[in-house]
Amino acid sequence: MTAPWLREALGQREQATLAKAVVQTDFLRGGPRLEHERGGWKEWTHFVVVTRDVRVIINWSFTEAQPGEGPPGSMVPRATLLVGDPSWDGDVERVPLSDAEWAAGRVPLRLGDHALDWDGTAWRIRMRCALRDVSVDLRVVPVTRPSATSRLPFSAADRVQWLVFPRCVASGTVHSGGRTHRLQGAACYHDHNWGRFAWGGDFAWEWGFAVPDDPDNPWSLVFSRVSDRHLARTRSLGLFLWRGSRYHQLFLESQVTYAPAGETRVARPLCVPRVTRLLRPGGALGIPRTLTVTARGKGDHLVCEATIEDVLSVVIPSETDPRGTQAIHECDARMRVEGRVGGEDVSLTGPAVLEFVRG
Repeated sequence: MTAPWLREALGQREQATLAKAVVQTDFLRGGPRLEHERGGWKEWTHFVVVTRDVRVIINWSFTEAQPGEGPPGSMVPRATLLVGDPSWDGDVERVPLSDAEWAAGRVPLRLGDHALDWDGTAWRIRMRCALRDVSVDLRVVPVTRPSATSRLPFSAADRVQWLVFPRCVASGTVHSGGRTHRLQGAACYHDHNWGRFAWGGDFAWEWGFAVPDDPDNPWSLVFSRVSDRHLARTRSLGLFLWRGSRYHQLFLESQVTYAPAGETRVARPLCVPRVTRLLRPGGALGIPRTLTVTARGKGDHLVCEATIEDVLSVVIPSETDPRGTQAIHECDARMRVEGRVGGEDVSLTGPAVLEFVRG
């Protein structure tokens, strides 16, 4: 039997509200060519599916061309599809502009064999790696209203917009290495980011989300920390809590404490694109083994404890150092959340995905 909160979220009235939110907020901001005064434009749209048997990371990104990559103001599109069941496979593919279709102001896009559409009630995702036996065909329905965190401070001059749908339900098929997983109502996270910054700049971004093992549990959350690249100075810190489809509470800055501990070491993590594995051979990755995020304010308190279980790395060339790279470490984790917010007890145990952007 479907939980009351999910019946409400999937009901006609709430679905109409969520569909309106997608159309009004989740459209692409940049097209194939930009006209502006300052470079460094980037945009990406991101989905993560988590079940007991399979994890899926999906990303379409658009980066303003660096010298030698294309004409000034033109975009370089890439598609990422990674599947863990339990070992990770997949790829990051650069797609020529001649095989890409997207436009500012619209949700749908196609980058080669990687397509995203909005059918009025759900995102439709169809992706297939060119060189790996990995593909997905998914229908993703939003069941939480979005939260937009504007102007994350990556530097004094650089700001990134962050639009979050923390909880959706995904149905369809996931194929990897000869195995096909059929999903029905799987937990799924979605966000969309855009702004101007340089890979390799003086920033580190750490964020994550958690959903409960029990789909009847109405709680879901997201946290985020932006700091300088040495992790010495926090520029932005927040924890965001939803109950059912509704945004429930926001904790910011001094209301939040962030306590990483230990060190995650991986002998030979998957690095994509695969050629970058030579640059990132493994060992210490500069990410913690455990993370505790605590929030307090106006009689509310919340403690979130996460333990990292697995890591893969997406490696990106630096835009500030011709010999440097920056890594996005995608981490499988388990999270336990306990507390009391707005007069209600909050309890959540389940899968989490944490991301650490490191120079």
